[in-house]
Amino acid sequence: MRKYLDNPRGMSLIELLAALAIFLIFIGIIGSYSSQVQTFLTDTKNHYFKKSDIRYVEMVLQDQLADPVEMNYNSGESVEWRSLDGECKALSYHSADNLLYLDKSACESLDEFTAGTGEALAGEVISFALFNGETPMPDQNNLKGRSYKIKIEFRNQNPLEYAFEMLDKK
Repeated sequence: MRKYLDNPRGMSLIELLAALAIFLIFIGIIGSYSSQVQTFLTDTKNHYFKKSDIRYVEMVLQDQLADPVEMNYNSGESVEWRSLDGECKALSYHSADNLLYLDKSACESLDEFTAGTGEALAGEVISFALFNGETPMPDQNNLKGRSYKIKIEFRNQNPLEYAFEMLDKK
């Protein structure tokens, strides 16, 4: 470096081009690395947001399906139930937008309950089904006093399976 400082002519064109090439290679490596890090962080963030959506849906199911006494099932689209406290609730899957919704309102029976859209719980839902043990349930009204399982499949995630029992209210 000292010889360039003492040289009144400075650096030759070849030396300048070599320095520029080394600099551009260095900038290219840094740019490529930062792009890969950004992609990794975005993918990781999306993965954890999906996981938190699934945990949130599970917590909502635990809370809302604590005391069902009467239930209707519309195959692959919705489960409606009435709780002991007299509140009717619906968990519905809209395949057009791949969203899962929860709606609730006070009612005396499921016959008078009409579910709206309600609160969006999670996105990227692929399928939604109600099972009796390992057997998928057909459309059915006035389900009472049995053990059931709701299975919700999310894109690129393990399915959420939530088992619950109906209360046998006489």
